[in-house]
Amino acid sequence: PGVSQSVSQNNNVLVSGSTQSRLAAVELPEVVLPEPTMANPVIHDAILPLLMYGGQFGHERIDVTGGAELILRGPSTVVVGTLTVEPGAHITFDTRSGPVALYIRDQLDLKPGSTLETTGENPKELSILVGPTPLSTGSPAIRLEAAGALHGTVYAPAADVRIGGTFEIFGSVIARQLGIASGARLHFDRAGLAGTPIPTIVGWKVIEVPPAVRRRTNDPFRLLGLTPDALPPLADAHDLDAVQLSLDYIDALGIQHSYSGLEENFDWNQVTEVVAVHRDPTRTHEDGTALPPIDGTVPVPFGGVNPIPTDMNGTLTELDPVQAGVRPEVQDLFASLTGPELRNSLLAFSPLSQSEIASVVDSGQLSSDLTREILVVNSPVSEELTNRLITEQSPLTGGHLLEFLLSMGQLSPALIDAVRHESEGRLSDTQVHEILLANGEI
Repeated sequence: PGVSQSVSQNNNVLVSGSTQSRLAAVELPEVVLPEPTMANPVIHDAILPLLMYGGQFGHERIDVTGGAELILRGPSTVVVGTLTVEPGAHITFDTRSGPVALYIRDQLDLKPGSTLETTGENPKELSILVGPTPLSTGSPAIRLEAAGALHGTVYAPAADVRIGGTFEIFGSVIARQLGIASGARLHFDRAGLAGTPIPTIVGWKVIEVPPAVRRRTNDPFRLLGLTPDALPPLADAHDLDAVQLSLDYIDALGIQHSYSGLEENFDWNQVTEVVAVHRDPTRTHEDGTALPPIDGTVPVPFGGVNPIPTDMNGTLTELDPVQAGVRPEVQDLFASLTGPELRNSLLAFSPLSQSEIASVVDSGQLSSDLTREILVVNSPVSEELTNRLITEQSPLTGGHLLEFLLSMGQLSPALIDAVRHESEGRLSDTQVHEILLANGEI
């Protein structure tokens, strides 16, 4: 759901993905309706199917009455003011010869008792798009209450959509408000987003990822505490007014190129491998006066969080790890800071020694989530301290302890045994099972 919006569901609803509201707003482009010559309304009540196909065409209204069938065959672009499929009627989207794009200006109403069929299972072959000002009737502009399965994308950023209890969608639905009735099913398929006017990349930049999150079994965004689709655009991800970019890169064809210019004018989508990169940022106050250069030991914000120490060019800063003991300046942090301020300062001093990591755990001055972040960034953590986190009371709660242990990669037999027998109260049975499964113990 959007910023400050929410999902309302009863106890029988199963959602396998996230229902958290977005952290940043994304403006979905409005649908631009094609402008074919609009033919007169059609009321189809004949026994034989009505076949519509070929090119771009439109009708002010199409009514399919009980016992009748409408077939929309691709490749076609169809614009309809109002399309109604009555109880007992049938509509088929035939994409065997090409895709079908159905544009609805006012309302699409697949009534209860009607049926729907799509001949293909590729969601890229069928798109239903609703105009910027759908008809206001007091009911959703899109009512998908037929029986059947639709493989495609429904894109209605300015309209309400209702999915009936006998309907199933394989693809995606984007709507102002979405209602899903009891018994309905919606399966998200990212492939269906291709070819629709939906922004798929919000913004990104190249950063160094710590070794703990490089394993294919780990999700780096989860471990770094980031939500990929909530990251702001690159231009808004830091306080740099302009970034002069010098880049050597390899494209999808394996050809090496060079680029020099403003980073905001460069299309990162053409890059498959970075050979060399250098950034020269400028920073100013709101009044235009210059800010001091970026301190290379302080993390540059990335989507609100970037726990990796980087220099002003975005590359990993080489810091000498302290092998033992607690540095006085680190010790002073615990005396004067708590919460996010302490987290930020500890990240600036990372990598931490094992003694300093133990001080973080023992101080109890950081929440479970912030403690997990410090531990992941400073991996590997000693087996002794990891064992303490599993077997003793610590700031890490079950979910964050699970994420930390998964970020460790392959656990030793002693730690596996501790997870099995000594983690009661800190890990649920399901979490224990997940850890054992990730370590090949199941």
